[in-house]
Amino acid sequence: VLCEVAQRLRRALPPHGVAARLGGDEFIVLVESCSGREELDTVSDGLLAALGDPFDVAGLSVRVGASIGTALVDTDSTAIDELMHAVDTAMYRDKALRQGR
Repeated sequence: VLCEVAQRLRRALPPHGVAARLGGDEFIVLVESCSGREELDTVSDGLLAALGDPFDVAGLSVRVGASIGTALVDTDSTAIDELMHAVDTAMYRDKALRQGR
């Protein structure tokens, strides 16, 4: 399932994007030259749609869920740990909203 998730993420990315597995079931997507929040939301929606169809696992139909956190960086001076914290916080906020909290 993780390999198919990775394939779907790669296919859903814009030409200037890259997806990588951080570990477990966590992936990170980097989109360079993003024009702003609207484009970032469009990319996020496309990633969620790509994961929305069920996966075939040994003849069984399996669905996975996903939460997405996003952050825009307007300069290259943002430390990676600050960026990862911003994305992680946004992802948990997304997850809480979807669960009705």
